[in-house]
This record gives sequence, C-alpha cells and structure tokens, in this order.
Amino acid sequence: MIDAFIWFVTVELLSLIALPATFVLFKRLPDRGYAFGKVLSILIISFLLWLAASAHILPNTRWAIILIIALLAMGSIFILIRRRHQIVSFLSEHRRVIIATEAIFLLSFVLMAVV
Repeated sequence: MIDAFIWFVTVELLSLIALPATFVLFKRLPDRGYAFGKVLSILIISFLLWLAASAHILPNTRWAIILIIALLAMGSIFILIRRRHQIVSFLSEHRRVIIATEAIFLLSFVLMAVV
C-alpha cells in the first residue's frame, strides 16, 4: 500500500510541475487544463524519455528521468514567472473546481489501488 501512496504523491507533484504549462496550453478550457495536468505530465516525461533513448541521446535510466523532470520544471518556472498573477488568481477563483477534480482523482486512484 505504501507503493500506491508514493505513486499518488509522485503524480500530484508532477501535475504541480506541469500546471503552468497546462495553464497556457489549455487556456480555453474552463479549468485551464488542471485536470489534464496529471496525464500530461506523465505523457510528456515518458515521450521525451522514449525519444531521447531511441535517438541514443540519453540512456533509459532514473537519471535521465530526473533530468527530463528538471527540464520540465525549468520550463514551468519560466511560465510561472511570466504569468504568476494570472495563475494565482485563477487558482483562488476556481478553488471548488480544483477541489472537485482532486477529489475525483483521489477516489478513482483509491478504487484502482484497492482493485
């Protein structure tokens, strides 16, 4: 069960890293892509790792994953610096949507972990 908890925390942290990117990419959606953050972060990291490993740029190792996450985090920090006020105001104005999204994810995650 501890593995499921670690996976849950990892997905949540990755979605926070991807939040500024989803905020920009999905600006026309009501939640600005918040719900896509979890899936998108895993997809981007996996795709970039696969691409780099297939092109023999990086080996398929934990260090390569950490490097890709660091690059994604740097890009997100850049976006966050430029759009900090927009992101913070959006998060405060749409608290209920974010809490509902997180509750649905938590419930789904727990159900899948139990099964």
